Amino acid sequence: MIKTRYIIATLAVCAATISRAGTPVTYTKEDSIGIEKLLSRNHSSCLGYAKEFIGIPYVAHTLECNDKEQLVVNIRELDCTTLVETAAALYITHKNGGRTFGDYCKTLENIRYRNGKANGYSSRLHYFSEWIDNNCRTGIAEDVGAQGGFPFTAKQKIDVHFMSHNPQYYRQLVNDKAMQNEIRKNENAISGKTCFYIPKDLLNLGKGKLTAVKDGDIIALVTSKDGLDISHVGIAAWENGKLHLLNASSLKHKVILDSQTLYEYQKKRGTQLGIRVIRLR
Repeated sequence: MIKTRYIIATLAVCAATISRAGTPVTYTKEDSIGIEKLLSRNHSSCLGYAKEFIGIPYVAHTLECNDKEQLVVNIRELDCTTLVETAAALYITHKNGGRTFGDYCKTLENIRYRNGKANGYSSRLHYFSEWIDNNCRTGIAEDVGAQGGFPFTAKQKIDVHFMSHNPQYYRQLVNDKAMQNEIRKNENAISGKTCFYIPKDLLNLGKGKLTAVKDGDIIALVTSKDGLDISHVGIAAWENGKLHLLNASSLKHKVILDSQTLYEYQKKRGTQLGIRVIRLR
């Protein structure tokens, strides 16, 4: 998600770099071996792959370890977005018959970057609304609530500007006016669009009524915070008829399947409005 700390120092050790069809990839041997081991496992949904990471430490900014943008693979440390991207890339790669680290890297690049190509920092899909739009447009995912209707009864008008208004929080932006302008252009392209979501008051209805949400769906938590669209993401998990979130938690400092329901989680937070639901194809 959008980062809100001042980041200047490099926060991850980039142990190795390879070039995949012109795209540099940063990873460790542990990452490449781990990915191929996970690809050998047959999970029926994104949730199965996400569960493989329960207990992995929460670490923010792991994609910021290079001066120039590279495809970073790090399954030893995850934040909410990299957990979702990692589990999604594993599921899609396996479903499409891929079993190698190279297959996985290709899928991850397709998911993480605009039009599936890493081409500098501004090509990364920083705002999750744009992540959704791009991956739906390329056929990777489906916005389940795109047409509205129950339970997608609330509408969000996207207005994103946090990054361009706060370049001091981003090491790639703080001293680069041109990159700030690129980010602002991307923000303008998605601002003004509208989308439907499930309001948080409906999240307590239970599995029998919230049939639009399936195990393994990507859940994006809609926020009213100024300049932002989505404040957190995770994977849907139904437990005893109630909706829970498998996520990389900054509060618990690790990947968890939250014991509280998603309804309980959101009702405590005034700026959280509800959820968008994204399904991998």
